[in-house]
Amino acid sequence: MTSARDELLRHEPELDSYVAALPLFHGQRRSVLTLIYTVLHEFMEGSFDGTTPPRRSTGEALINRLAHVLSLVVRCPDEQIGTNARNAILALDSANATLDVAQLLLYGHACELFPELHKGWYLAEQPSARQFTLLHPSEDFKKAEERDVLLSELALPLWFKGPLGSGFERIHGKILANKDQAYGKVVPLTKLYYESILSTEKPYFYDASLQDAIGVSLPDLKNFLRAMAAVALSWLTAAAEAARRATNTGRPRNREKWLGEMLEWTSPLVNANFLEGLLIAISGVSEQAAVKLLEFFTLDSEATLASDGFFPPFHYLKGENASRLVIFSPHVLLHMASQRNFLYAYFKNDSQGFDEKISADLEALLLDDIEAEFSRIEGMLIARNKVWKRSKVAGEFDLIIYDPSTNSVMHVQAKAPIPPQGARMVTRLEGRMREGLSQLEKFRTLPPGDQDAIISEIFSRTIEGADVHDVLAGRTSFGTAAVWSKLDNVTPVNPPLLRVAIDGIAATGSTFTIPALVTQLVALLDEMPESFSSSWRYETVAFRSGGSAGGIAVKLPLLDLDSKKIQKQHIKIFLSQD
Repeated sequence: MTSARDELLRHEPELDSYVAALPLFHGQRRSVLTLIYTVLHEFMEGSFDGTTPPRRSTGEALINRLAHVLSLVVRCPDEQIGTNARNAILALDSANATLDVAQLLLYGHACELFPELHKGWYLAEQPSARQFTLLHPSEDFKKAEERDVLLSELALPLWFKGPLGSGFERIHGKILANKDQAYGKVVPLTKLYYESILSTEKPYFYDASLQDAIGVSLPDLKNFLRAMAAVALSWLTAAAEAARRATNTGRPRNREKWLGEMLEWTSPLVNANFLEGLLIAISGVSEQAAVKLLEFFTLDSEATLASDGFFPPFHYLKGENASRLVIFSPHVLLHMASQRNFLYAYFKNDSQGFDEKISADLEALLLDDIEAEFSRIEGMLIARNKVWKRSKVAGEFDLIIYDPSTNSVMHVQAKAPIPPQGARMVTRLEGRMREGLSQLEKFRTLPPGDQDAIISEIFSRTIEGADVHDVLAGRTSFGTAAVWSKLDNVTPVNPPLLRVAIDGIAATGSTFTIPALVTQLVALLDEMPESFSSSWRYETVAFRSGGSAGGIAVKLPLLDLDSKKIQKQHIKIFLSQD
């Protein structure tokens, strides 16, 4: 008898075929992208008149999921550009095209869901022929999933704005005063944003490694990403101004005029020379560096880099007289402007170069961050990358910290693959985390006398009966219950969580000790669901798949959390750093 899981998986190729054949993909490429970007903007900002609220968490998830469908989008013909964004959308069969985009967004979700089902992340039930319910395999799996998502959210990079000053007030309301001068006025606005925004993201690689890999410096990469984010924010500001004018006008004709103008900023098609020149001028990087960096953020005609949650934000089209044009979504651009996404694109483009020139930096820089946190505490003895051997057993401490006041030791093993997006990358992450657990276990199983002797040698002092605490360090998350269930007495930690724990002990005025830190870390992990107001709910997603039956409905668990609380914690952590 076929199981409910197998029956659901049987619909996967049926759904693939249905989506690939959507009439939407007969439309012009600019038209399809413009409609997709318009829908994304409404998720991120709500309707122009405020009647529909923003659904930012959903919008951000959709941006990541759309990476799975871009290989279909780029197959659309690109012979016609259209005179403006509204014209491009009207070239489609609007009613059916909107339905097709809705199915495309759902299909992006399915592209995440089915690999997770293949890997056993869900149990399936089948209440009726084409209705399915997905369940977590166990309460422990559910708890692990929640903790892992929250740890990842705490560590994800964030752009936030400082004061823009009086210059912003002078510029932003006048951007659209003269349509022919709008792009000229957006340049000083972009510069204002560039000077005011900051990223919470820490480096993944050293400057020398990056220069060896692509011939661009780390400061240039950071500045270019910052310029990308500033462009996105400037275009969103212009879109918001157009929406404000559409809302405030009492004339239907003017409303349509301003809504059309809003589309030009939410789904812009601009001269490539202008945009590239703006990025170069704002960031200060050379033209050669800009051209190289743009390679990693460009959606090419084969969607080569689009996968695993990465949506290359820029897509080039040909205009009249062979002019170069580029279309982008400001929200996609802002969401993708990070070192993590550059890192992924570089890996996808040149996996051998990544392995040889970049990959070792990821773990080294994670250890830099962990070591820096412990260096803030007086009295701790810290050693790094210390090899040990007893009889036929050998290993290496990534980081070992000794607390003389309590005769306690923290043994840290760090694993830092590319932060994952999607089931395939999570599986790779879990493999690395299991390596770390194995390395911790190797030392843990030594006789106590051998442990003391090794620790004594490292710190050049006699240490007996030390209380050893095992810590598994990651940059963001750790995986599913396949890893969390193996932790036992091992404490998982990423740099933001460690900073919050250390700051928490300092805030109480308590004496810092390793046992106190471990207790604080465990407490924070237990409190995270309440701290970020996370909770599970069930939602039914209807996937159309053609045929007489019309599709399937899947009821699945989704995790809600308070993104504002997470953002507040992000900024607090960032501002607490030197």
